[in-house]
Amino acid sequence: MSDTLHILPSDTYFRYRPDTDEALPTVVHVPGFNEDALSPAPFALRLARAGFQCVALNPPWRDTPDLNSPSPAILFDLLTEGDVLLRAVLEELRADPGTQSDWLALTGVSLGGMFVARTLAHEEPHPFRAAAMVLSTGDWSFMPRTTLDAFPDLRAVIPPATLLMIEETLRATSPIATPQRFPPTPLLLINADRDPRLPLAAAQRFYDALRPVYDAAGVAEALHFDVHQGERHEFRRAMQRQVREWLVGEWRGRGQG
Repeated sequence: MSDTLHILPSDTYFRYRPDTDEALPTVVHVPGFNEDALSPAPFALRLARAGFQCVALNPPWRDTPDLNSPSPAILFDLLTEGDVLLRAVLEELRADPGTQSDWLALTGVSLGGMFVARTLAHEEPHPFRAAAMVLSTGDWSFMPRTTLDAFPDLRAVIPPATLLMIEETLRATSPIATPQRFPPTPLLLINADRDPRLPLAAAQRFYDALRPVYDAAGVAEALHFDVHQGERHEFRRAMQRQVREWLVGEWRGRGQG
């Protein structure tokens, strides 16, 4: 395979791949808030060097000034738009001779990771052989307090009882409510202990909900949770390398079995 790498842009995604006509195992990557398909280029190119095709989406939240308002409805609207985008991209990939459509993986960072969790938690089967969530969680109950941190004036008008009710509602409607839908999909969870945007406790709750259902399904080894010490809310090189190496292992190991 040539050492030359290509970045092929389109309106909905950028495709990063080695210089080959072969059908390649493909990673669909979902960037974070206010990021576009070019933002994860260092990570995507690392995947391409490892022999993958990486398709980085241009998510609906790549340019979202409206999210400066505290309405949670905006988030769910954007995630729903993301569902539509992902279905359209998957349809294109299935028809593409350069895509090995029987081996697809899904990765996401921050809000993109929340989208990954939502996708895996859907009732209908998904096509992904592996998934990774970085600096994210499937327990969205942390969001109201994070919003209050961003909009301090709201603290004076939201009673504590109302805040608790909102948190309980979000937990009941977020992916953590249906952990049984995740196995047997191999899932890598990466978080940071000094993340100012996502409390580590929210990530830990999600892992704690998943662990018993992966155990019960007989695939305990398919779930991995790692906390990077001293790191904040940044998709750093060590995290990128860990995701890449894990995907390579899934592809060369269980992925081809």
